[in-house]
Amino acid sequence: MIRYTLHFACIAVVASATAAAQDVSGQPFAGEVRLSAGFQPDPHTVDVIASGSRSASALGAGCAGMISNRPDYRLRYTAGSLPLIFSAQGSVDLTLVINAPDGQYYCDDDSGPGNNPQYTFSNPQSGAYEVWVGTYSRSSDYPRATLSISELRTGSVTPPSQLCPSCSPNFNSYQFRSNNPTGPISAQVVSGGSINARSVVGGECLGWVSSSPDIVVNYTAGLKRIQFQGFASEDTTLVIQGPNGSYYCDDDRGDGNNPRVIMAAGMSGRYAVWVGSYSQGDNTSSTVVVSDID
Repeated sequence: MIRYTLHFACIAVVASATAAAQDVSGQPFAGEVRLSAGFQPDPHTVDVIASGSRSASALGAGCAGMISNRPDYRLRYTAGSLPLIFSAQGSVDLTLVINAPDGQYYCDDDSGPGNNPQYTFSNPQSGAYEVWVGTYSRSSDYPRATLSISELRTGSVTPPSQLCPSCSPNFNSYQFRSNNPTGPISAQVVSGGSINARSVVGGECLGWVSSSPDIVVNYTAGLKRIQFQGFASEDTTLVIQGPNGSYYCDDDRGDGNNPRVIMAAGMSGRYAVWVGSYSQGDNTSSTVVVSDID
């Protein structure tokens, strides 16, 4: 049975003798990428081969799984004001090991949706991040996994009890297709509510929202990505439940510190959208623009 309990990520500060056991400067198996804050598309994903012959537990308390000597992937990152989130998905129990620019190892096993590994750097540094995707148990078949690098703030994969994503929206429902010939959707809503998104969704989701979504978008995907933007005179946020059940959130990523969420292409289905007020009781007229972008 899948457990949906979030675990705290573990930071392992590694002595230099232990760190030397990993070939941090070695050529990554899946290559490397240069990204700067605000990168698109988000998430950046890459297929890797998980597992290896080394026990990550040797890197310090809290590290788990079997990893390779050389990194699986390397990110060369130019930081800004956004968080930096690493996660991995696959058919087996995966773990993450990240060597950050400060030279320390950061490890996780089950903090992501569905007990997948996820580690968030809330205030990331610029520099190189070496990433290993491990398997919790020793594996002889070296399973494939997907490593994701994102600046989107995500929350729980299970619907919080105080939110009702399946309820009728407060304002309207829309049908939207990729390459929509009629152009973007522009929806007028009022932000806010009595529910603290951070307390019920988790992750780094912010703002005060209502129980029912403000709008619902039934989306037919194509090759483009779907983008949600909020516009208001006051500080607002976006909380979105995607068709996969995960929550995607933003506060200030758009123009003028308005919220913006961009999804990867290919995810058709129902999007429940809440426009939150950053401050409780600060209900303001807002516009949500839904469009698709390359």
